[in-house]
This record gives sequence, structure tokens and C-alpha cells, in this order.
Amino acid sequence: MSLREAWAEAGSSEDRLRLRYAGEEACVPGHRFGGVRDHWLFHYVLDGKGSVRIGGRTIPCVRGGGFVFFPGQEHEYRASREEPWRYAWIGFEGSLAAGALASAGVDRDRPCFRAPYSPELAALFRRAVEELSARGPSASLAADGVLRLILARLPAVLGFVIPAPGRQHGAVSYASAARRFMEEHFVRPLAVSDVARFVGLDREYLSSLFKAETGTTMKAYLTELRMERARILLAEGRLTVAQVAGSVGYREYAVFERAFKAATGTAPRSRPLS
Repeated sequence: MSLREAWAEAGSSEDRLRLRYAGEEACVPGHRFGGVRDHWLFHYVLDGKGSVRIGGRTIPCVRGGGFVFFPGQEHEYRASREEPWRYAWIGFEGSLAAGALASAGVDRDRPCFRAPYSPELAALFRRAVEELSARGPSASLAADGVLRLILARLPAVLGFVIPAPGRQHGAVSYASAARRFMEEHFVRPLAVSDVARFVGLDREYLSSLFKAETGTTMKAYLTELRMERARILLAEGRLTVAQVAGSVGYREYAVFERAFKAATGTAPRSRPLS
């Protein structure tokens, strides 16, 4: 529910989830591929098995499992020599992608998952291929709609539910879900009410859970994320102070200046490049 509400608020092309490509392949034994991409790439294993190497780890993956590579994340994946996998894939982009994946417990640190094989998810991946092959004025809209269906169904397929207060499921609590969302979206003009809407809880209730688990408030955590990024941008000296303010989610420079002074004790100043 909360994910649908978050998507409903996305009105700009920047927020739009866009399906770039899709496909399916039965790999030959030992087939491998890898690299770095500027978008998300999601593979779903339809049959067989293989392994994924990412962040120095090698993770096995079998039928019903999958893996998602995040933008800028170096990776390699290889089919088993004994039982090579057949998989479907989708490549996509959009600022809502990370939050949608986080709702299923998938993030940059946990890009692989195991689950019982889902005919529904497999059918949606194949439908993505069909919609991208279609012609007509509504073809791209239909393809993007299938992408949203895949991401919307993923939490249920993985059996992932954000737990009741004080309980854990897949190492994610309400507070953890809120923290992830802020980490992915703090560069936008994000408010605490937006975080609560995404998680699906009353703002005051979520705030109390967050404080109990983390020892700080959501507003303070959001400000800390923004100030840390602002210090980096100011030190680089590539942007004006006003541009830095906009780059870390502040619409008004005066509000950014007050927050920066409160956090650091000094006024924000960009260091010119030498």
C-alpha cells in the first residue's frame, strides 16, 4: 500500500520508472558476463543454476532466485557448467527504483535473493519482453506498467513484509525501512511525512519507533545525511553554495545555511578548485 502511494506521487519524468530493455536466455555451460552499468539490471532465474560475484563475494543462485545490480556496481555472473541457468532480465531506471526494491528487502548490500519459483513473476518478465516489442503510442507506457507490476509483486513473491514494531524480518524493521528510504532520497526535498507515507505508518508513531531503535529522530538523521553530503560537495568546490543547497534537498538557501551553521558551527563556503 505504501509503495503504491509513493508511486502515485511521482509526477515528473525524473521520478518515472522506465523499462529500458528485457530479454530471456538459456545460457551455455560456464557462460559469464559482467561489468558496470548506469541503471538497474534485474535477473530472474527460470531454471538451472549459476553464481554471482559482487563486492568480493561469490553467491550461488538457483531456480526461483534472482539478483539485481545497482547503478555503478561492478559485478560478474556465471552459469553453472553442470546445470547452466536460463534466466529472464529487465534493465530499468528511475529515482523510485531503489525504494521499490528496498520494500522487498533487496538493496546494494543484499542484491541476491532466494525464493520458491514464481510462475507469476516469470510471466511478468516475459510480458515485459512482449510489451517492449509492441508498436504504437501506448507501447512504452504498457512496458513501464509491467515494470511497476514486477516491482510491486516482488515483496509478496519473496515473502517480505515489514514487521510489527520490535520484530525483525529479513533484517529489516520499520525504522530500517525508513532509514533506507532517507538514504536513497535525501537529495530531494524530502520531509519526514514523506518517509512515513512510504513506510505506511502514522508519522508520530513511526517517529517514536525510529527514535527507540536508532537513538535519534528522523529529522536529525535526514539532516545528518544532507550535511555530510554538503560538506563533501563544498570541499570539492565544483558548485556554488546555493547549488550545493539544492543538491542536498533544500529549496531555500536560508534554511540550508541555518542547518549547516547548526551542524558545523560555521557558515557554508565552497572551496574553489585549485
